[in-house]
Amino acid sequence: MRFVRLAVSTLTVFLLLSLFGCASGRGGSIPEISTLAVLDGDSDLYIAVPVKHHRELVVSLVSSQTGLSEKNASLVAGRMGNLYLGLGCQLDSGRIQISSDGDFPSFAVDMALSEGNGWSKKNYVASSSDEALSAGYPNQFRYYAGSGVPYRVSFPTQHEMLVAKDIRPLLENYALRRSPSELDYACALNLDENKSNDILFYSSNPSRLASAIIGDMASSWFVHAEGKLRKSSSGDYLLEADLVLGDRNRKTVVMTLMALAGIPVTSTGETSVYVSGIKINAKKIGGLLGSGI
Repeated sequence: MRFVRLAVSTLTVFLLLSLFGCASGRGGSIPEISTLAVLDGDSDLYIAVPVKHHRELVVSLVSSQTGLSEKNASLVAGRMGNLYLGLGCQLDSGRIQISSDGDFPSFAVDMALSEGNGWSKKNYVASSSDEALSAGYPNQFRYYAGSGVPYRVSFPTQHEMLVAKDIRPLLENYALRRSPSELDYACALNLDENKSNDILFYSSNPSRLASAIIGDMASSWFVHAEGKLRKSSSGDYLLEADLVLGDRNRKTVVMTLMALAGIPVTSTGETSVYVSGIKINAKKIGGLLGSGI
């Protein structure tokens, strides 16, 4: 239900943005920002979606979660560029953080998130750092709080959107202008660098991810996972991933159980395996995203 409330409030904004046309060009006075690096670094699972290559999936998710027509959901998806999600953490298993680039005209945002629609404007001054402040990086931001909606929304410029229950850490990260090279997961997920057409994921705590995809028996097997979801000709998605086992002594048993379950698995190292060909439909992907797993 939390994701439904989030979707209803924020994706309605996307719809209005879609209807109000394109934003003006990006100004040269503000340095480029890494949309990926705005997310906190302690999420259980990170997902990167190049929206234009998975528009049908995004449209399906938007439509099913919000009740929007497929036509309107398609308009929403058409305004988005790269979408990054950080899901769960040690202290909040249901946490969802969203960072997306795209075109979000400020006048349309103000109209959609008006007081008349139940939203209020809040100001936040990030502590930032002396280095970032001396470089002229902005540290004063506006965010929107909706009546009865636990999530906060911020558009630092017309080209970025941030969503989280606690928006402050994302705004702090925005002010600091962290480089993706500082993040363990950046090499696996940075769509600006690898230009992947697939949905990418990375996890240093994949217990529930493994359980959701492989089964409950796999919940304690792995300590690291990274891979991709590639769309098949049938319209489903095929998962492939590199997985690291927490206990090398269990590797033979794990590989045997996975093979018996019909999961193609290959040994790639003393504690690592590679799996491929795991079919996942759009509904299951939507469940993973919606749970904040």
